[in-house]
Amino acid sequence: MHFKHFATLAFAFSLAGCASASGGAASAGTSTTASPNRITADEIAKADVTTAYDAVYQLHRPWFRDMSAGASGAVFVYVDNREMTEGVSALRQIPAHEVANIDYLKSADAVLRFGKRASGGAIIVTRK
Repeated sequence: MHFKHFATLAFAFSLAGCASASGGAASAGTSTTASPNRITADEIAKADVTTAYDAVYQLHRPWFRDMSAGASGAVFVYVDNREMTEGVSALRQIPAHEVANIDYLKSADAVLRFGKRASGGAIIVTRK
């Protein structure tokens, strides 16, 4: 009976230690991470790039080629919900300071939103 009581106390203390450790990290701001599928205007400003293409190249280069299961073809580019026929090169025409955010959809999500032609994934730019 004595061992059982000790084990219960040890377990309770270990849980309390984990809770306080994670709470401290969150309050210090170290637990926040950037989204793997979004580049924000703040991230672009910190990267000190000149175009939307440069932002993607520097911050999320793999977006240029979707490697997810079922991906085929080129990555489609949409600017303010309008398909850019120039593809990825259209990003070179967008000044970085005009970008509110850049989102990325893997193949399956891009097909659901834009149709089968977007089976290579999609880069979606929203301007300010």
